[in-house]
Amino acid sequence: MNRPVLIHGLLLGAAMVAAYFVWTRESTTKEDEIPILSLRGGLDRVVYSAPERTVEIERKRDGDGTYHWIKVQTEEQKPEPTPPTPPVAAPDAGPASAPAKPGEKKVATADAGAPKPDAARPRPRMIKLTKNQAFKGNQSADEMVKGMASLAAIRSLGTVEKDRLKAFGLDESKKTLSLVTGSTPRTFIIGSNTFGNRDVYLQDKQDGRVYVVRPRLLEDLQYAEFRLVDRNLYGFTPSDVEQATLVAGRQRKVLRQENRRTPASAFWADAASPQKKKEFYRNFMGKLLRLQATEYVLPREQTAKKTTEVLSVECQLAGGKQESMKLMESTPPMANMPVNVAQKKEYFAISTNTRKLVKIDARLAEEIVREVENLMKE
Repeated sequence: MNRPVLIHGLLLGAAMVAAYFVWTRESTTKEDEIPILSLRGGLDRVVYSAPERTVEIERKRDGDGTYHWIKVQTEEQKPEPTPPTPPVAAPDAGPASAPAKPGEKKVATADAGAPKPDAARPRPRMIKLTKNQAFKGNQSADEMVKGMASLAAIRSLGTVEKDRLKAFGLDESKKTLSLVTGSTPRTFIIGSNTFGNRDVYLQDKQDGRVYVVRPRLLEDLQYAEFRLVDRNLYGFTPSDVEQATLVAGRQRKVLRQENRRTPASAFWADAASPQKKKEFYRNFMGKLLRLQATEYVLPREQTAKKTTEVLSVECQLAGGKQESMKLMESTPPMANMPVNVAQKKEYFAISTNTRKLVKIDARLAEEIVREVENLMKE
């Protein structure tokens, strides 16, 4: 092969590789994006629907501001539990056989009482189990909904003929994304991933146009109960707190945080003597402000639990804003359990930030409850 042909071949190969990466690359600048939606007022509702999964995000507002409430419903096929097989009684040995005479061969006979091999068992019937979850969305959820209100694509493929939709996973897809403002929904069909990366084909049901979008927004919906849950009991950082009022039964204690803007020298003290810092106060408030939700309690589960308030906290923040939290304990009922046997307690909380009842880590909550009595005596 002569030199000119070799050079041209190498240049052609390099051009093809460069074209592939330009086509499949993920856009990094806003100028490269193609706007699909631009809703200045934001979205009121987002609904992701798949054959075994539905995620609904709804914007809500109360006296403490705007937040997103998320509902997740998942379905799973599991084999129906089968009752245990009853024990099989030992077979009757029957009458003893006569001993063989000398020179006579003993013929083996089938034991009529021997157990027969089990017949082929039928496959267990599959049943559908539905799991419902509901929780307040975290900052990632807020950012995701904001991003969907300004939905943009990496590429636009325009209107695609029906016979070509199969190549994009859009011909028989049962996955949809609905973005709702007021009573007006905008629905998209979710297709397969693009070749070579995780970008996703999306078809607008309104005009049939097909787009390629980044996968992150859709992945967050697929794993909403892990990625989008707000587990924080408080909507502030510890350095924002100027004063905390603690109430346990008829006892009350007011603590102040001094030098809060400088973490290295910040300390907690009794409001009656704010310059007298105590390490016990610092440790207690550190545990209290580290509490997080492990899960949100559904309304029907709340009615089945009897809770007792053990501590309420009112935090005065810089700028005059206030946030509150109530800590509660519950002893779950246990069937056939003697009264004198200690039952494991569960701990719950409800706060300005969570809006609803949440379950919290029992170990840390027990430490706080044990120390409350000593705190009030200090």
